[in-house]
Formats: sequence, structure tokens, C-alpha cells
Amino acid sequence: MAIYKESSVYTGFDKNLRWGSLLLMLGVLCAEIYYTLIGRMHWEVWVYCAVFIFLWCWRCGFDYTYSFNPKEFIVEQAGLGFSKTYRYPFSEIESISYACDRKLFKRDGVNKYVSRFSSSDANDLRLIVVLKDGKKLGVMIKSTAIILDKIKKIQPDKFGRQKA
Repeated sequence: MAIYKESSVYTGFDKNLRWGSLLLMLGVLCAEIYYTLIGRMHWEVWVYCAVFIFLWCWRCGFDYTYSFNPKEFIVEQAGLGFSKTYRYPFSEIESISYACDRKLFKRDGVNKYVSRFSSSDANDLRLIVVLKDGKKLGVMIKSTAIILDKIKKIQPDKFGRQKA
């Protein structure tokens, strides 16, 4: 049972930018299909379209829901017909930060980081440092400060830093 749950937030401009960029890429792809059918194929444009549609799917095609219970922090990823749940027990979480800054990676000795957020999400970037197999993993999320304040009430020892 989740104590608190929040999802990705998209403002009007972010929504328009998110879907407008995909529409633009699909328009370029349709034009290139036409040119290929009339015998004037440009392989560079095909590669460009494939790469940018893949990047769009990777960074904007998924929505995230963040929740927690007294034992773990949960990230649910859903989009493009797929869904996956990531669970981070509080016993493995070393620290939680209100702000995500590259300096924190060096200072905390984070070996690897993973993105668990949509690039078009309007919320601020946060950092959760998790100890996995003896190595520090930085989990970057985009959430409001409300969820972190609620986690702070049940796990105050995880917050070594002040709000940014």
C-alpha cells in the first residue's frame, strides 16, 4: 500500500513540444518515403529519422509514477505498450537529494547513474543514491518536493543535504 503517489507532469508547452517533435519527425519520414519511392533515396535522412525517433521514444515515450511505502521507494515506468516497476528498498538507499547536480556524483562517489524520468516532465530533477552490489548507483527522477518531504518524515536519516 503506497503512502503517497505522484506521476509525471506535463505543462501545455511541454505536451505540445513532446508531440510536435514526434509529428515533425514523422513528417520528415513520410517525405523520405516519397523520395525513396520515386528513386531519390537519401540514406542519411533514413538514419537521422531512425535515430531521432528512437531518442524520442527513449526520452519522451514513457510516463513515470513515483510512490513509496514504509519499506521501499517504487518507480513505475509505462509507455509504448510496455511497463516496468523498479523497487528500491530504503535499506539500500544511501541518500536522497532535493537537487541533482553533477558535483554530487563525484562527491558521493556514484559509479553509475540511471534516468528514471521523462525529459518533457515539468518537475525538478532529484537524485537518489542506491547501494547495489557494493557500488553506488545514482537514480535520477523528476518529482515534486512534496514526495521527498513525505519520505523525510519516515526516513530522516537519508537526507544529509539541505534543499536547493
